[in-house]
Amino acid sequence: METFGPEKSFYQGLIQAAVGLCHFCNGNLRGAVKLYHSSRDYMKKHGPLFLGLDQNRFWNDMEKCFAPLLTAQAPPRDAAPAEDLIPTIELTPPPADWPDPAAFLEEE
Repeated sequence: METFGPEKSFYQGLIQAAVGLCHFCNGNLRGAVKLYHSSRDYMKKHGPLFLGLDQNRFWNDMEKCFAPLLTAQAPPRDAAPAEDLIPTIELTPPPADWPDPAAFLEEE
């Protein structure tokens, strides 16, 4: 919400890619395909390497993961991503210091 400039659309695309993957895992196949395409559109405006993410590799991995939905006229209703094909985000170079996730969690 507080990001502006080119980073904003990149982050929007990255978030949509993650939500699309969640939809795929939860069986919302139409939503998964829709977010796959819109997230790719958001992110393709940026170069192949943006904020440390190799987009060519990321989208190649996403395409492999989403292949059952992208290549079929009517994918089976029980289609789910193959766990070994779910993309991971790798940054080059990696951040020098990752934040502590506990700092973002509210106490119960």
